Amino acid sequence: LWWASAHATRKAALKKLIKEGRFEILTGGWVMTDEANVDLFAMVDQLIEGHQWLKTHLAFQPKSSWSVDPFGHGSAFPYVLKASGLEGMVIMRIHYAWKEWFAKEHSGASMWRQLWDLQGQDAILCHNFPYDIYSIKGSCGPQAQTCLQFNFATKPGQYSEYSGKTIPVTNSNIKERSETILDQWGKTGSLFPHNVVLVPLGDDFTYSSELEWDQQYSNYNQIIRYINENSQIYNAEIRWGTLTDYFDAVHSRIQRFDSLVGDFFVYSDVFSEGVPAYWSGYYSTRPFMKKLSRELVSSLRSAEILFTWAWNVASKESNHAAAQTLSDGFSSNLIKA
Repeated sequence: LWWASAHATRKAALKKLIKEGRFEILTGGWVMTDEANVDLFAMVDQLIEGHQWLKTHLAFQPKSSWSVDPFGHGSAFPYVLKASGLEGMVIMRIHYAWKEWFAKEHSGASMWRQLWDLQGQDAILCHNFPYDIYSIKGSCGPQAQTCLQFNFATKPGQYSEYSGKTIPVTNSNIKERSETILDQWGKTGSLFPHNVVLVPLGDDFTYSSELEWDQQYSNYNQIIRYINENSQIYNAEIRWGTLTDYFDAVHSRIQRFDSLVGDFFVYSDVFSEGVPAYWSGYYSTRPFMKKLSRELVSSLRSAEILFTWAWNVASKESNHAAAQTLSDGFSSNLIKA
């Protein structure tokens, strides 16, 4: 009884945060889907499962997608997202030459459409991160060593490249710290036609403790307050927000975007000592596992088609016993899963 009560309390608190726009669930799938090797049905099915769960339990429908870690991005996923009701998406892992081109052309925000969709009816607004990685190291601005100073989520006794560089914000350094990070944000904003900067704060395996949340919030809040109080000097406004808040701000600045067609394969980065590294092997390795996955998805899809056909026939012919048996079997399998 205690667990049920605590679970209901947490669920109610989460729904309240979502309703107030203070917490956002992105994409709404089970996973951040692979876009290079995955079967199309698997990509769609995991979104169906996730979106149904969110609608049933949280009365929530995702509006924006966060897909920054697949090794390359395909044109099928934006089409699926748009058909699922999403309005904006974020990507990251594309060829470094494409990143350079987008920066030069100020086209990091584009309407990603399909080849046959000449009018862009099924296009979705896509934001491409201009730098190499989604952590603060690669999202605050072009100078990674400077950005490392602004990851304040550090656990006592745990060393990382962040903890070795972090400089906490104090009353004595607030001006210098604010101007340093604002310089990075400004350089990032100059790469986009709208000059609205999206700066995620986090990395893999972060925010596993309350301390990390408090460290980030308290330090950044000092920076935000200082810049906003001196907005006439810096000509900038900083605020906390969700990904959908970012897209809303972008739309408030501009209404017409460049059009993007095609995909981003093969993916290549320059992490390894400045030497280009191509991820083409990712698309062809482990052939047995990939073949097995395709066969499994094919069998699952066939079973779902047969189930849907049988259930509809039973329902139309008023065969309530058969329809009930199929429904009970389906529910039982969900519970066992």
